[in-house]
Amino acid sequence: QEVKLAMFQHKIIHNILATNSILYKMKKVAPPSCPFCPSGSQNIRHLFISCPQASSFWYKFRSWYSTINKASLLLSETGVLFATTRPCTHRLTTLYRLSYAL
Repeated sequence: QEVKLAMFQHKIIHNILATNSILYKMKKVAPPSCPFCPSGSQNIRHLFISCPQASSFWYKFRSWYSTINKASLLLSETGVLFATTRPCTHRLTTLYRLSYAL
């Protein structure tokens, strides 16, 4: 399980996750559009940050986290993509928390 997570994170960090934009360049899909919304091309940033589905998820995740831990969670774009948070007061690692949420 941890190996799969590490590979997934490696693909995000190196911008090689098979999003529709990358698959379109490889001629594997017709349009590079996002399957979750009509608004844009599906790249890593869109998939995890700017897609309305992703934004809704992160809002609900922060609410859940605040309820469970009695502390707010500050997530930046970099924090979401690279699994870092501020403040990190919980005993679980950030990587585990974000992988659990995905």
